[in-house]
Amino acid sequence: MALLTLALGVMAVTYAFLQVLLHFTQDAHEPPMVATTIPFVTPLLGMKKLKTTYLNYLRDKYSGPIFTLRVPFARLYVITTPSLITAVQRQYRTLSFSPMKIHAVTKLASPSKEAVKLLSHNLTGDEGFVPGFSKVVYPSLAGSMLDTLSQRTVNVMLAEFDKLAAQGSCTSRQFWRWTNDFITYASSEGIYGPHNPLRDGENLAAWHIYEAKQMALVTGRFPRWFASDAIKARDHLCKKYEHYFAEGWHKQGSDFIQRRYAYMSDYKIPPADIARIEVSGVFPLIGNTIPTAFWLAYHVLSSPIVLEDCRREVLQAVSERDGVCTIDAALIKNSCPILLSTFQEVFRFHGMATSVRVALEDHMLDGKYLIKKGGLVMISGRVQHSSVTNWGDDVNEFRHTRFIRSPGVKRHNPVAFRGFGGGTTLCPGRHFATTEVLLFATLLMLRFDVRLADGLKQWPMPVTNTSPHGSALDLPGDDFGVELVPRPQQNWRVAFPKVADDKTNFVAEDIPSL
Repeated sequence: MALLTLALGVMAVTYAFLQVLLHFTQDAHEPPMVATTIPFVTPLLGMKKLKTTYLNYLRDKYSGPIFTLRVPFARLYVITTPSLITAVQRQYRTLSFSPMKIHAVTKLASPSKEAVKLLSHNLTGDEGFVPGFSKVVYPSLAGSMLDTLSQRTVNVMLAEFDKLAAQGSCTSRQFWRWTNDFITYASSEGIYGPHNPLRDGENLAAWHIYEAKQMALVTGRFPRWFASDAIKARDHLCKKYEHYFAEGWHKQGSDFIQRRYAYMSDYKIPPADIARIEVSGVFPLIGNTIPTAFWLAYHVLSSPIVLEDCRREVLQAVSERDGVCTIDAALIKNSCPILLSTFQEVFRFHGMATSVRVALEDHMLDGKYLIKKGGLVMISGRVQHSSVTNWGDDVNEFRHTRFIRSPGVKRHNPVAFRGFGGGTTLCPGRHFATTEVLLFATLLMLRFDVRLADGLKQWPMPVTNTSPHGSALDLPGDDFGVELVPRPQQNWRVAFPKVADDKTNFVAEDIPSL
C-alpha cells in the first residue's frame, strides 16, 4: 500500500511538473497550443493512433491557420492554410530546409565526418553545398538534359513493353509488384546506363531491404539494433556504387549522373562518400515515381469512364506512318487535360508528403505568430489536400476531372496543391517524373487491354499502409493480379521535341502569373 501511495505521489508530482514546464515555456505570441491531457505525451499517442490523419484531426478540431504541438524536446508548428504556406516559403533562410537535408543524408548515408563538414558548409547562403547542388545539377533538367534523360528512360519502357507483347496473348502479373519492378528498372537504367548497379538481382534485393527501413534510419533511435539489415544492405550497395564510379561507368550513363558525379568530385567529396550519398539519393530519384505510376494506372484502368476519356485523348497525340506509331511526348504533357488532371488528382487524393523547415532564429511569421529558434514548421500535404475549404464538399472523392479549367468555375488555390512540395523544397525532378509516369500510363493504355485476374469481378481498392520508407504517396498494402492482353501488334516509338517547350504548370511556382 505504501508503494502504491508513493507511486501515485511520484506520478502526481511529475504530472504537475510537466504542466508547469509546458505552460511556462510557451510564449503567448506563439501559435495556439494544442490541448494535452498528458503534457508532451498526448501528441505522441495521437500520432501513434491516427497516424497520417492525426494532423487532419487537429486541423478540424482547432480550425486555426496554425497551431503548436509540444512533444519531448521539440516544438512543431503545423500550418493549415495556404496563405501561411507562402509566408513560410518566403523566409527560406530563417525557416530553412537545409538542416533537414543534412540530417537525412547523415542518417541515410552515414558519410564520413569530412563529408558532413563539406555538406554542412554555409547552409544559409546561396552557395552552400545543398542549395548549390540543386542550382548546378537540376536547372538543366528543365531543358535538353530533361528530354535526353526522359528519352533514355522511355526507350527502356518501350523495350520492356515489346517483350511483354511478344510473350503472347496474355501475361499475368501482380499489379503493384510489376509496376514497382518496371519503374525501378526503367528509371535506374535511364539514369545509370548499361552498368546500372540495380540491374544486378543481388543489388536490387539489397535496395529493397534498405528502402523499406529508410524512415527508421532517419527518425529512429538505435538503428544498428532495429535496422541492422538495412544498414548491412546499404553498406553492400555503397561498395557496388563506389566500384561503379571507380570504373568510370557513369560516363556511359545519363548526362545527369555524369554532371552530379563531377559536381561532388569538384567539391572534394571523398569517393567512398560520393557512393554513399548516391545510394541515399536513389529514393528521391525513383521512390515516389513508383506509387504515382501505380495509382495513375489504377485509377485510369479501374474506371471505364476514365479509361475511355484518357485513351481517346492520348490517341490524338499518336501519328502513324509506314506501320510505326509515334507518340508525341510534348502533346501528352501539354495537350491531354484529362490525363493531366487525373495525374494531379492522384497526388491530391493519395499524397501524404510533409515539408519541414527548421527555425534558425526566432521569427514572427506573417507578423503574427512567434516561431521560436529550433522549432519545426510543418506543411502537411495531407492536411492541404483533404481540406473542404481548399477543394469543396467532394474533397473525399477521387474526381479525375477536378483540375480541368472550366468557364465560370473558380480555380483552386495552386498553393494548396502540394504534390511536388513548394518553395525551396519544390521537387527539382518533377518534370522528369511527370514525363515518365504519363508515358507509362499512355503506353499501357495504347498497347494493352488490362483485365483482372484471380477471378476478381471488380477492381479492389488496395488497403493503403503508412508509407514506412518515406514515400510522398500512399502505398498499397495488398496486391492483386491482372492480365495484360496485347492490343493489335504495331511498332511504337516516342518522339521528344528538339527544343524543350514544357507548359505543364502543376505547382504554384510554375505558373507565370503567380
